[in-house]
Amino acid sequence: MFGGGEATGDYLKTPKGRLGRYRWRTYRRVCLVEPRGKKSTSENDLLEFQGHVLKQLKKLRRQAFRGPIVLQVSLTTSGKTPSHAHTIAKNLLDLLSRPARALDTTRRGLLYLDDGQIHGLSVSCRHGGAKPEIFMTAMPLAFFLDDLDLAMHAAEELNSEDDMELHHGDNAIDSLRDFLTDKNGLRQVISRKADDSFLGYLRQQAQLQLLGRSTVSLSHLGDLFRIREGRRYRDDPIWNALYGSVEKIFRQAPFRILLAELPKAEGSSKLYKRDVEANIRRFQNDFSWIMVPLRVPVALEVVVKPPPDSKGGANDVDNILRNYIIPKVIEVLQPPSHIAWTIDIEAMKKDHPESERFWQRDLERLPRSTRIGITRYEVWRLSRFAGDKSPGFVSVALMADMFGTDDILHRIDTIIEKWEKHIRY
Repeated sequence: MFGGGEATGDYLKTPKGRLGRYRWRTYRRVCLVEPRGKKSTSENDLLEFQGHVLKQLKKLRRQAFRGPIVLQVSLTTSGKTPSHAHTIAKNLLDLLSRPARALDTTRRGLLYLDDGQIHGLSVSCRHGGAKPEIFMTAMPLAFFLDDLDLAMHAAEELNSEDDMELHHGDNAIDSLRDFLTDKNGLRQVISRKADDSFLGYLRQQAQLQLLGRSTVSLSHLGDLFRIREGRRYRDDPIWNALYGSVEKIFRQAPFRILLAELPKAEGSSKLYKRDVEANIRRFQNDFSWIMVPLRVPVALEVVVKPPPDSKGGANDVDNILRNYIIPKVIEVLQPPSHIAWTIDIEAMKKDHPESERFWQRDLERLPRSTRIGITRYEVWRLSRFAGDKSPGFVSVALMADMFGTDDILHRIDTIIEKWEKHIRY
């Protein structure tokens, strides 16, 4: 079957075999499209939405997922006052679990049975579209871990730690510092308007450099999930100690915001929210000369290790972001939801009239109610292994996100495609 008398097990370890399994997994992903969006919260509209999803699942001959899954959601809104991405996602996730009683189906779950099955969630949102759209991709967590394992292997062979390295100049932060301290005397010979414009540009470049340092690499994420040896020897004390050290290093990452483990006791949510806000403000203050005001759109990347023996919906990945983190990030940092909101239209009109028309069109279609917000968020919930009683944690990265497409799933697919070309040619 495989040619050359090669045993099946040996073939699957070859580059062609590993790519074949990857293609098989991508084919098994569940991809759903809702081109009309969800127009309202009326019972008829919700029923219509679920009916459209059910029709696609039947066509794909797919039952509801029963185990851990990874879910990717891409939203486009077209209304004048749309909700923020995390609010839309909350309503959407509820609709993807329990079918409405009026829906003509005997399924216990639509796409999955319960939100608690979601161990990885990526949500991106683009406002000001011509029409509302929802694209969803779901896969078993095991498929994601196998894809991540292959991407780590691909990165090693390509001698590239990750395809996410941002090249905005290693000197962007130094250039901003020099300009603010006026070491070259430039601010003495230019106009106030030119000074403001150049300072805004330098701050934007420095923010791109600073916020490009916090993204978790694919190899670090793989180690946190304990793939490779960790999945084979998950109960081995030596491997547990090794991965415990990796986790400790990750917790101390200098450009990430480390929060305590999620609250378990009743009535502790308010205290936890205050702690989240205090940590975000501390991060902002530490880098205020770079971060204030923000001149780049921001995405969130969150890695969660739940508390020992934690149960219940409080630790559902969407609840974590929606209840504790996203509102405080928006409140404290006031991030622009689109790069167009940071453009000085008057200066652009004078100096670059051809570009001014482009940005003006963007501003005309973007709802003003979405001026402040995040472009994308993703959250990964780690699994606990036997004997692990260490405290949980929540690690947050603020990432510069100019285009809203570089989530981890996209990065995995991109680097595997690069590796495919490498081994083919």
